[in-house]
Amino acid sequence: MNTVRLILLIALVSVLIACSEIKPSSGDGFSPLDESAISDDEVKGKRYALIIGNANYTGDPDILPLGNPVNDASDMRQVLQKANFEVVYRENVTHRREMMEAVQAFIDKLQPGYVGLFYYAGHAVQVKGENYLIPTQAQLPSETELEYEAMPAQYVLDKMEKVGNEFNIIILDACRDNPFDKKKGKRGFVVKERGGLAAMRHPKGSIIAFATSPDKTAEDGTGRNGIYTKHLLRAINLPGLTLEEMFKQVRKAVQDETNAKQIPWENTSFTGRFCFKGCEFSKSTGEARRQVEKAFMEVEEVKERHQKEELYMPPAN
Repeated sequence: MNTVRLILLIALVSVLIACSEIKPSSGDGFSPLDESAISDDEVKGKRYALIIGNANYTGDPDILPLGNPVNDASDMRQVLQKANFEVVYRENVTHRREMMEAVQAFIDKLQPGYVGLFYYAGHAVQVKGENYLIPTQAQLPSETELEYEAMPAQYVLDKMEKVGNEFNIIILDACRDNPFDKKKGKRGFVVKERGGLAAMRHPKGSIIAFATSPDKTAEDGTGRNGIYTKHLLRAINLPGLTLEEMFKQVRKAVQDETNAKQIPWENTSFTGRFCFKGCEFSKSTGEARRQVEKAFMEVEEVKERHQKEELYMPPAN
């Protein structure tokens, strides 16, 4: 009888694991359930996004064109629209004023309690602690022209902060190498005083994601999309992933593909919970894991009793 029950319980555990896509840990039991992953503090406000992709750089001969940012931006628009974002979209923005007008069109849609997302793909630069996003017709014979020709990234964050919306996501698939160095296939550039993009002051309840870590380059990619955005697009489509889990998956995928030459980076002050495709899936997964853990413990108990019965079975007459 115990043998039959043991077989049935093992079968139950297998079914629950398969249905919930939960895998046992490498040890003897299951990894502890993260209760925070199924809490009820999910951000559910209306969703708005600003997407800018700059690739056709022709304004300055030292700033080389990029292959994928427009593809990245276009594909990001489709993915975010499917995730219930209303999108303000711009590609190959020629001048600073045009970029700032796009920001304002985006900001006008935000209200307290909403979710705001800004995605930028293209060249960027850091000078004197300020990060600048570069329009396609910018002419930059020296660093002096940056503040007149390029848009400060902080400008977007400051605007979002004043609105007071609940949650802000800023994704910069730019940086960190110098387009003036004549090397194709890199995004962003480095000035002499320090490399990469500078740390940014971000609003409370926000996360800033960079395509790579400080002082490193972000590959433009040889396919349709840049390496970072390619994996980001895939991860956004996965149901039930919290934002933190999603960025971890992207970081690992990019790191693996580039042999750790490019490692995405995030800074966050967000304490809530956000899922592009809804967090209900992770709640059901958490409940399924509880059932698996309970069944697994019962299997272990039955196995232990069964072993004792075999060990102390009286000799046959």
